[in-house]
Amino acid sequence: MSWSAQLSSSRDALIAEWVERVCGAAAIDMERCEGGRNNRVYRIRTLSGEFAVKDYAAGATDDGRERLDREFRALRFLETIGFPAAPRALSEDPQHSLGLYEFVEGERIVAHSDADLDAVAALLGALHVHRARATALDLPVASASHFSADQLIRQIETRYDALLAQDDLALRAFLQRDFLPEFERRRKCAIDACSRSMIAPQDTLDHPQRTLSPSDFGFHNTLRRADGVLVFLDFEYFGWDDPVNATGNFLWHPGFALSAADRARFEEAAVRIYGGDSDFVPRLCALLPLYPLRWAMIVLNEFLPAPWRRRRGAGRTQTRGTTKATQLVKAAALVSAASEI
Repeated sequence: MSWSAQLSSSRDALIAEWVERVCGAAAIDMERCEGGRNNRVYRIRTLSGEFAVKDYAAGATDDGRERLDREFRALRFLETIGFPAAPRALSEDPQHSLGLYEFVEGERIVAHSDADLDAVAALLGALHVHRARATALDLPVASASHFSADQLIRQIETRYDALLAQDDLALRAFLQRDFLPEFERRRKCAIDACSRSMIAPQDTLDHPQRTLSPSDFGFHNTLRRADGVLVFLDFEYFGWDDPVNATGNFLWHPGFALSAADRARFEEAAVRIYGGDSDFVPRLCALLPLYPLRWAMIVLNEFLPAPWRRRRGAGRTQTRGTTKATQLVKAAALVSAASEI
């Protein structure tokens, strides 16, 4: 009996057999990796080496092919520009929503330094510098991208409406009592600030003002190798975006904590990277207070049926009730942070 035939599920067997076929070497071990919220990730040892396999269809409401395509193309692009701090994309199986990648040995980041912040800035800087390459022009628009103030505001409103429609008294109380007043205040401030800077909220960015961004990224999606170098993972939301979105997403991502000094350092780096656009700083100042509020809506995704199914499919074991309570606390902290900016 082959090793793959002894695996616990037909999906595992399919993955093992695909790896053997692609690598041309027998698979001898398959280990589930921790950390994936939307996918399952495996470390597979073969007679020719170790590889990472990402199963984009696990628990997804779609078949995962779009996220596979985004990530695979992103990593191939990073390889063509010579950016070393990301795994190599080796092979893909769109039919089964599987991606084969270089396996990166490293530790999750529990404490970051100024050098780590600079490494994140180096990633954004490399993507921005090389955005004019011919191979970049047909890359997709990033997930949850925006190219105007109005688009960012509408994203928050759409998420709010979807959450308000859920039959949950605690959620509804938080949305109407805590979130909505702060959002309405910050929305007005953002529109007023855009107007003062002669930036119409509905005007969309011209292509030269746009950048390439991993979208959802940060130290939670990063490993530190034994030599101290950071390696960035998870590019399944990658694509074209407003540099303000790339900056704000990192500064206020709830997956890790940044101090005021960290934020100031990273904002300075963002100005160096994107400051060739004279509108970048005014847009950043106008829109940045909206980012904790958008993240507050995103962390409440577990209240929605489809995201919860993805979490369960990816292996989440915590009960939904406990998860909801935890996410409400996170959302409240983000709203509080927005009020202090």
